[in-house]
Amino acid sequence: MEEVPLFEDVETRIDFLLEIGVPEDKLVELLGKVPEVLGVPIELLKENVKYVEKNYFMKRSTRNFANYLLRTPQALGNNVDCAGTCVGECNRCWVR
Repeated sequence: MEEVPLFEDVETRIDFLLEIGVPEDKLVELLGKVPEVLGVPIELLKENVKYVEKNYFMKRSTRNFANYLLRTPQALGNNVDCAGTCVGECNRCWVR
């Protein structure tokens, strides 16, 4: 089902992306790859940023962190970590 997010929610997500270090001039590139990130709940975005920091040893607001998100922006919407035992949601899993 397609949902149209509220303007305020979209603005909150964009502000968060900028806050964690996505360069403003690269924001359009990131959103062009995965526009659905504008519909990801802000709580999930925050959880996924913590996941990247903890498991990939990167800190937000660094060049490495921003480059990782630009290479794999779908990570912002991940919500499954099946650790290789597929649960059928491979398009939202950290293992891929």
